Order: sequence, then structure tokens, then C-alpha cells
Amino acid sequence: VAAVLGHCFSPFLYFKGGKGVSTTLGMAFALHPIIGAGSLLAYVLGLLMLRVSALGSLYAMLSFFALTFALRHNLNEKFAVLLIVFLVIARHRTNWAQLLEES
Repeated sequence: VAAVLGHCFSPFLYFKGGKGVSTTLGMAFALHPIIGAGSLLAYVLGLLMLRVSALGSLYAMLSFFALTFALRHNLNEKFAVLLIVFLVIARHRTNWAQLLEES
């Protein structure tokens, strides 16, 4: 959780963002390679089909959440993943507002 927080609120970028999604995907691979691969696949498919990185990120976070809850049994891990997914999705709220305006 701390690594993702550090990348979402990077002091080097004046706390305006960073690489939260990629850090989360790296953590997913460390947690469970199948979870990482499934999350990365969801990102790539979302990006290729819709051509919008924010939607690929959303799909990656949702699959990370779903796969963790399906494949892992540790409640602490599940809680940490829930916090991370919520944080990353919340950090992209401006992207969601732009997408809704465009549609």
C-alpha cells in the first residue's frame, strides 16, 4: 500500500500523480503471477479495444480486485487490495469526468 501511495502522491511531481497503476500491476505480479498476468491482460485489452488508457487502467484495477478476492485467502491482502484499487480509481476521477463529458 505504501509503494502505491508513494507513486500516486509523488513528492517529485508535487503530489500530483505518478505511476500508481504500473506500481499496482508490479505488486500484483509479486503477489501472485496469475493475478498480475490477468490484470495486465485486462489493461492491454481495454487499451486496444477502446483506445483510452484510463479505461484500460479501470479494467486492470477491477480485474486485480476480482482475481485477488477469488484466488487469495488472506484477509489482510484482500483489504490492502481493496484500498489500493479504491485509491487508484479515485486518483483517475478527472479522467472519468472527461470521458463522461465526451460521450
